Amino acid sequence: MDGEVPKVKVKVKVYSTKKGIWKRIGDFQGGYPPLGVDGTFVNGKLHWSLEAEAGGDIVSLDLTTETYGRIEKPEQMKKPEIKCDEDSESLFEPVLEVYQEKLCLLCSVDNGHTDVWMMEIYGVTESWKMQFAILINNPGGISRPLCRSEDGEVLVSTGTKSVRYNPDNAAYVDIPFRDQNIEVYHAFPYTQSLVLPYSKEEKDAIEQRRRCKKPR
Repeated sequence: MDGEVPKVKVKVKVYSTKKGIWKRIGDFQGGYPPLGVDGTFVNGKLHWSLEAEAGGDIVSLDLTTETYGRIEKPEQMKKPEIKCDEDSESLFEPVLEVYQEKLCLLCSVDNGHTDVWMMEIYGVTESWKMQFAILINNPGGISRPLCRSEDGEVLVSTGTKSVRYNPDNAAYVDIPFRDQNIEVYHAFPYTQSLVLPYSKEEKDAIEQRRRCKKPR
């Protein structure tokens, strides 16, 4: 039909560090992932938040089974006029993040603040709950919670600075940079780990060679 938008198919390949090859898996389910947006890793799966015109759901890719799944967003975020709550309309599409090892949606409301929604039980749509609001004026973007301390303070990145934020009373303290010339940056949690891309047989052979090299 004239004027009909053709369906987009995105071919997907995964790289095996064990075999050193690329392998084609099923096409991306949901049209196409947002350009320039990395998948959010939670529960052994990568996740992408689709825009409203692409269905508005969250698409997951299980890295073990190499299969796709769908997760629904909170009801008010699936409407054309995306709302974080009853009274506020969002300035941007909700942003998918991981916070406290759970899937989260960050919603920037019309006053420049950010609402943090968390899926408390993975895969259960009804478990989406608004956890707290980041009441830091950030009209140019979304404030991201990175981690929470034992005393309840949250480390927040606004894109131009980091702050220690108290969600109970909205008080916050700026964390200064060593390099004061930084204007825009991207911060993210980092967990040190080491995963050897070898099979059990290969790891056993490596360990055997190490034993042989030890001085007697």
